[in-house]
Amino acid sequence: MGEKGITLKKTKIEELPQAPGGGSYDLKSFMENREWYNRNRDNFRCRGVMFLEQLMNASLTQCIPWQQVKGRPSKGVQPKWYNEVVDEYNKRKEELRFQDKINPFNTLRKIGANEIKRFQTIVTKKESDLIYGLVSRNPKKRKKGTNNNDNNKPNGRREETPSLVIQHLIQETIEGEIRSPLIPCEECELKDTTPLRDSRIVLKNEAKKCLIRTDINQIRKSINQQVDTSVYATHKNLLVQEVSTGKKINDLKAELSQYAQIVFYTDGSLLKNQEQENQKEKRREDKMGIGLAISPEGYDERILDFSARITGPASSSRAELWAILMALEIAPSNTKIKIYTDSASAIAAIKRFMIDNKRKKAKNLKNPNVLQTISDKCNGKRIIFELNKVEAHTGIFLNEKADSLVKEGANSNSWIKINPEFLQRRVNFEWENQSIDTDINIRKF
Repeated sequence: MGEKGITLKKTKIEELPQAPGGGSYDLKSFMENREWYNRNRDNFRCRGVMFLEQLMNASLTQCIPWQQVKGRPSKGVQPKWYNEVVDEYNKRKEELRFQDKINPFNTLRKIGANEIKRFQTIVTKKESDLIYGLVSRNPKKRKKGTNNNDNNKPNGRREETPSLVIQHLIQETIEGEIRSPLIPCEECELKDTTPLRDSRIVLKNEAKKCLIRTDINQIRKSINQQVDTSVYATHKNLLVQEVSTGKKINDLKAELSQYAQIVFYTDGSLLKNQEQENQKEKRREDKMGIGLAISPEGYDERILDFSARITGPASSSRAELWAILMALEIAPSNTKIKIYTDSASAIAAIKRFMIDNKRKKAKNLKNPNVLQTISDKCNGKRIIFELNKVEAHTGIFLNEKADSLVKEGANSNSWIKINPEFLQRRVNFEWENQSIDTDINIRKF
């Protein structure tokens, strides 16, 4: 595929497996036992572990519990290979020399002042030490300098720098062995000696706490919240449109929100060059337009409609599929809708992709991006839809209405396109940094 200029790009849903890098000791060389490594390498691959540092804490002083490896809760029995690595580390830890003082695989991220809350556990740096702490008070700006001696500021103004008061936490020590649980520190050399508040208003139990003032810019937090990549969250980001089109879609959604059953007549068409109005103009690209006539059940007012121009490889089948997709986009969540179309091929393609889809039957379908978006919209919005074939140009009012909207949409500035990064699949095919929305037989490459 590389020779043809086709590349793979990961989606927001799943990342391509990547070998970790940056560690000083890979497990194979660390254990110095090739047979042991060959016996366990499948387990390493499943867990995504390659280096000793991935099994250690942020300051590289001890191994972390199995449940905390890679910063995610792990279920199941602690594996034998992990215990063997920990035992080997405890034997050799005095001789090990790491490249960095902070673990390159640490699962910490910087957080802003607006994210910090009281009683939140954080990691920060005090002088040269990396310490754990519990946020004791909500962050406030600390004044630096005095009105008399701060010559760097005009008019003797004092500079305000963000600071935070935390309660120092240390790891529990039992019989000289440092353990994982964090407990409050009673007092240490890091305790702030300056008054943290008016000395006349010291709380009874606060005098016993080891409170430390630290710079808010040094605060880090463990990454323990995973991004929601389920179809219920990602379907909202699947379509991109210009502002006026987005407003029209939102208005239709609001107007239809009170109806549980809605009928859509959809049509899409390819407007080729010879069908464009002015033949003497310079040759332009083919255009695709869609039209929808919408009739909510029990809705006695005017027929609602929608039209737009769509992008991608030009074909009439693509336009027909797009019209059906927009019906799902406009329809409220948790509804039953009926969609009428004069395209038997569009109905067959959706059926093969969503019902008969075992990847073998559907892998050669045209317009896979549109079909995947239809599937994601349906599942994400929990819509039950019924596809019905209607004969074209037989005098059915709503069908003729949808047909008349197609040309209007193709010639309009209202465009819509798919954002393939949010499709429910692992990777997208790209050519010249553009997503390829067509079937690709990998074996041919």
